[in-house]
Amino acid sequence: MEEKRTIERIRCYYYLKVYAKDTKKDIGSVIDISTKGMRLVSEKPFEVNAAYQFTVKLPEGYILGDKFDIDAAARWCNKTETFYETGFEFANAERKGVIYVKSLISDFKNNQLL
Repeated sequence: MEEKRTIERIRCYYYLKVYAKDTKKDIGSVIDISTKGMRLVSEKPFEVNAAYQFTVKLPEGYILGDKFDIDAAARWCNKTETFYETGFEFANAERKGVIYVKSLISDFKNNQLL
C-alpha cells in the first residue's frame, strides 16, 4: 500500500492521554501525531467522519501547561485483537491547539520528552 502522507508523523513514546472535552472522560492515548492529525488507541471505536472535541493532557511540567483542547474528525477506525486504533484529522488548524502540537512534535524530535 502506497503511503499518501506528506506530513511527518512523530511517534509519542510518552503516550499523551486524551479526554472528551465535554465529559472529561478518559478515551485513549495518542500513538503518533503530526500537525495535521493523530492516531489514537482506545477501548471503544469512533464513528468515521464524525467530529470530536478533545482535551490532550501534556507531560507533567511541560512548558506550555498541562493540557490543550483540539477539534478533530475521525477518518478511519480499525479494531485490533485488544483495542481500536483511529486516525483523526485536526479541524481548524489555525487554532491554538495546533501551536501545542507543533511544540510537542519539536520536543519529541529533539528527545526532550522521551
